[in-house]
Amino acid sequence: MTFRTLMIKTHRVLGTLVSIFFVAWFLSAFVMIYHGFPKFSSDEAHRLHPSLPNFSPSDSLLAGMEAMRTHSPEGKPSSLSLSYNPVVGHHLATSGGGEEHWFTLEGKAITPEAPTVEVCHRVAALWSDKIERIDTLTTLDQWTPFSRLREDLPFYRLNLSQQGREVYLSGRDGHIITEHTRSERVWAWLGAIPHWVYFTWIRENRDLWENLIIFFSGLGSLMTLTGLYIGIDVFVRTRKSKRGVHSPYKRRSYRWHHIMGTLGGIFILVWVFSGLMSLADIPKSINGSPKQNAREVLGEQALPLGSYSKNLISQILSRGDVRSLRWSSVGNIPTIKAADSLGQTTCYDARTDFPTPLSLERPQLEQLIGRIYTGHTWQIDRLEEYDGYYISRNGSLPLPVWRIQIEAEDNPYIYVHSQSGMVRTLDRRDRWQMWVYNKPHSLKFTWLVDKPILWQIVCWVLLLVGTVVSVTGVILGVRYLRRSLKPKSKR
Repeated sequence: MTFRTLMIKTHRVLGTLVSIFFVAWFLSAFVMIYHGFPKFSSDEAHRLHPSLPNFSPSDSLLAGMEAMRTHSPEGKPSSLSLSYNPVVGHHLATSGGGEEHWFTLEGKAITPEAPTVEVCHRVAALWSDKIERIDTLTTLDQWTPFSRLREDLPFYRLNLSQQGREVYLSGRDGHIITEHTRSERVWAWLGAIPHWVYFTWIRENRDLWENLIIFFSGLGSLMTLTGLYIGIDVFVRTRKSKRGVHSPYKRRSYRWHHIMGTLGGIFILVWVFSGLMSLADIPKSINGSPKQNAREVLGEQALPLGSYSKNLISQILSRGDVRSLRWSSVGNIPTIKAADSLGQTTCYDARTDFPTPLSLERPQLEQLIGRIYTGHTWQIDRLEEYDGYYISRNGSLPLPVWRIQIEAEDNPYIYVHSQSGMVRTLDRRDRWQMWVYNKPHSLKFTWLVDKPILWQIVCWVLLLVGTVVSVTGVILGVRYLRRSLKPKSKR
């Protein structure tokens, strides 16, 4: 058997097995451009939840915060927030040592409990709606297929009267797990579910889900590679004919598959392989053994409570329309973030008694980085536009932003937004991940993301090519099966 014959047989067998999955992936990708998997976002929570009451004076609240020290190592919780929950109303929440704790505004510990019927009606009222039926779910379902949610079972599914809306409440503490309307579910069935293989019996078992994605993506990559070889080889063999380089196939399905597969083969190969790499574990050795971890040092964690101004909270709340507060930081600089009903967050410098929006200037950043990376050199630039690694198609990452490049072993890129206090750190391993997955799979290139219409046009053209190749591949696979299963006539 020649190498060419081996490639042809391999492509036919793999194409017959995998082409139908490619059709589903490409068609669902069109929908994924506009619709994702339904979820209950923090922005929606801020829009629906009532405003925080004004604590004036805020001594009782501060006393409650102090009472939480016993639940956080060294009095330093990894997170601290003041928000709303339909079960307990406005409350303080903190985490530390891998556990989350809730407290009343006076600092009394709250024991999580299942939502009552009254609470369920309170949740429905957030959407100005009423409940038609309440279902109790004891297993994960299509809209909660993630194994991490098992600790919240049983779920209470509220079927509301408008738009086919369903709201899932945790049976553990009553928080809203997810929410979706009828139209969102339809789009999910056409997009996210087939594209990400979010079928409950598969996705609830993470190992099974990952192995299936890797297996079919691997087969698809090999199928595309063999097809690309065959397509080029056929064109090369026709170059000396009277017609010159052309597709010799007379059947339309063969000719389209050959031409489009050869022209779009590189895109299809990169797209499928990058999907496989979305689950790949980039070796930690790429980072070496850094002495500092920018993500841990600069992460937006809550500092010890004594770092924050005691009079600032009531001043912020007196401005009205505050839906949540979060105690945060930029390095050793304490901040308090207040979110309003529009989902917009204002970050305040918590070292002052009067609400002063945070504004980090270059000298402050240099001083902060100097404390963390002693003995290292760095470069600071102010970005007015997205660069190759700090990039967002929907504009969720704010601009302008400071970019700090550290000459350390893991070579971290640190992005700091001076007004929001947002810190985004990307070490060498993170940047590798972007090149093997995010950029080739979602076309996250600056020259495209900056032009949304062009980005959509390019996506549509490439996906159409992939769809044509996949559909014709299914047709050829069916014909191959018929020939293989057809009894051979005896001579």
